[in-house]
This record gives sequence, C-alpha cells and structure tokens, in this order.
Amino acid sequence: MKISTNEFKKAVGNCLLITPKKTKIPVLGFLKIDAKKDSLTLSTTNLAEYYSVSVPVEEGELFSTLVPGDQLMKVLKNIKESLVSVDVQRDETSLITGIKITAGMEFKLNVENCVEDFPGIPRDDFRKSAAVEILDQKVLFEIMKKVLFSTTQQNVNKAYSGVLFSQKDDHLEVVTTDIHRLTVVTTTSAQTKADFVIPAESVKNLTRMFKDAAVTEVLLATEPQVETDSEKPADATMIMFVTSHECYVSRLLKNEFPNYNRVIDIGIVEKSWFEIERKPLLEKLKTLIDFHAGMKVVSAVFDFVNETLHISTCGGTESSVQTEIPIRPVNENPDAVKITGLNLKYLQEAVSSMGSVAVNLIEGAELKPFYLTDRQPGYRLYHLIMPMRIENIRSRKAAAEQKATK
Repeated sequence: MKISTNEFKKAVGNCLLITPKKTKIPVLGFLKIDAKKDSLTLSTTNLAEYYSVSVPVEEGELFSTLVPGDQLMKVLKNIKESLVSVDVQRDETSLITGIKITAGMEFKLNVENCVEDFPGIPRDDFRKSAAVEILDQKVLFEIMKKVLFSTTQQNVNKAYSGVLFSQKDDHLEVVTTDIHRLTVVTTTSAQTKADFVIPAESVKNLTRMFKDAAVTEVLLATEPQVETDSEKPADATMIMFVTSHECYVSRLLKNEFPNYNRVIDIGIVEKSWFEIERKPLLEKLKTLIDFHAGMKVVSAVFDFVNETLHISTCGGTESSVQTEIPIRPVNENPDAVKITGLNLKYLQEAVSSMGSVAVNLIEGAELKPFYLTDRQPGYRLYHLIMPMRIENIRSRKAAAEQKATK
C-alpha cells in the first residue's frame, strides 16, 4: 500500500505522545495497525488516555497487527520521499511475520500478533453522555495552554494536577491552582452540561494532537445515575474528542478544587488596575531572577507610586537590586494597598503566559492577594498570587509623605 510520508509520520508522532515508554503490560508499548483497502488506522493507549487516527492509503489490504512505535518513527524520520510503500510479510500459514517499508531504502519491522489483547477505545461508556459544545476551538485551546503553568505535578498533588472546566450561567470558567497561586479564565468559547477536570498532561497532548484539526464532537462519560433526591449532576469520568479522522479519550480527575469563588473577586478586579507593558516587564523580571541565580525563592517588594512601579529584590544583606518600570493607572483606587511582597519566579511564569498585563491592587491589609489580568477579545484571564511576608516593608509614597510632614 502507498501512504503519504508526512501524514504517516504525523499520525505516528501523535500516537507516541501517549504510548508509555516503560510499562508492566508489554502490549501497551506497541501501536496497533488496522488496515483496509483505502485507510490505515493507528491506535495507542496508556490506559489513562486512548488515541486513534486514520490516514488514507492506496492499494491497501485488510490486516491487523502490532508494531513498535518508536522503531516505526525512526524509519519515517529518515525517509525523504513523499510516499512510502508498506507491505505485509506472511508465512505459509498466512500469519503476519513483519512489515516492510520501502522508500529508497528497505526497512523491515518485527510485529506482534496478539491484537485481541490490545485495549480498545471505551466507546460504549459514551452512549449516554453529556455533551461539551466548542464554539471557538482556537480560543479554547489557547486558554488551555495558558493556564497549565499554575498546576502541580501529579506525583506531588493529584487533586491540583488538572484543569477544571466549570459552567456558570453565561460563561465557562477554566481554572488551575497549585495552592500558592490561582488562575481563572472566563470565556464563552465553549459550554458544558457537567463540570470536569482534565489532567494537565492530557491537555498538553490534546492541544498538540488537534492543533491543526477541527474538533467535531466532545462527549463526557458520567457515572451511572443512582436514584436520589439530589439535583446534583453525576460526576464525569472520561472525556472524548472527535475529529473527522481522529478520536482521543482521557480519564478525568475527581473534582477536589477549593472554592475558588471565595478567593477571587472578579467584580473588584474589574473596577481599577494598572496597565504595564509586558515585554519590558518580562525583561526586568528575567534580569532580577538571573542576578539571584541559585536561590530557590526570589522575593521582591513591589511599590506602586503614581505612574511608576518600583521593584526591590531581597537577596540578603549583601545582594539586592532596585529597578523601576512605567505603569498607567486606569480608574485608580485610592484606598487600595500599593505595596506588597511577591515571589518573582511565580510572577515571571504568569506574565510569560499572558498577551497583555494589568495589575489589580485590592483594598485591605498588605497581605491581600496580588491580581494580574489579561484582557483578550475571547476571554479574561485572572491570576492570583499569594503575597510574601517581608520584614520592614515600607512604601516610598508613605515615606515621602512622612518626611514632608516633618
């Protein structure tokens, strides 16, 4: 059979995103090939994620087998021709003994024929499912990639290693947190009938696989309904994304997110803010962090005075940096706290994921959370960083006023 090299390589590459490198179940280390006269379908799974993709072929034949995915990718990476020829080799009993790939050079891959042991996509679990409607895939995928920085590793805290999708009356909220910081995005780019949490690794794989493919359907598999007086919807257990030639399924995490609505007040955030140029701010943050290279936490004092933000790092008695950056007040709140201590590394990660940067200063004590906002046409991103307690923190404005009084 004849197959486009680029399409074949892309399909195998997507499969290898979730094919386990090491596994106690040997069959999971292979890709399953299901071939027909006009198509070839590749399937893979790590039991938490499932993926299948079909590519068109010419002069195909009917067969199923398992091939080592990493070895197949090594072959395809070294092929320069636009088409590859794939031939099935059989013994005298018609049992498949290998796959021969020809394109200038000839490669032979060993196969496994225990295809009945390979786990298939659990489609039956989605027969009675809740639908997720994607209204703007480009915006939704952009949001999903932007919020990943404030998740934890699964081996550190499984509950906060995912992305929460929660439907409100007129918008969807996409949320991540690692306890020290919180990201909430409000958008109308999608809507769901049930809240769910996708593992962060699944979000990475999903947005890579479907970056150039239009998602046609999204379904949620839910736990079997039990007769109860509660109106609470059943918990979602898996999610399925479908395109014209691909299918991806991921298991979901249990929703153990804190009540983030009690922490972040979007109404307050929208009242006043300071706009800051993103590029020069990132350059300043990088310089400050590089100066204190080797420190696990780089703390700094942020002091907002009129149209200038003063930043002073706290690296000990003999190492410190002071710098400033222009800011533009928008409907400035005179009662807001205008000096706070922050972890610069947390701030740098947040600003790096944003398209524009605004800082919101909230009324109250000096240890009130620090808000960043990214205002885009298709969404609003709100990021909250918990402040650091820094000894002898003192505002320049307060010091100047005290000096003038004396």
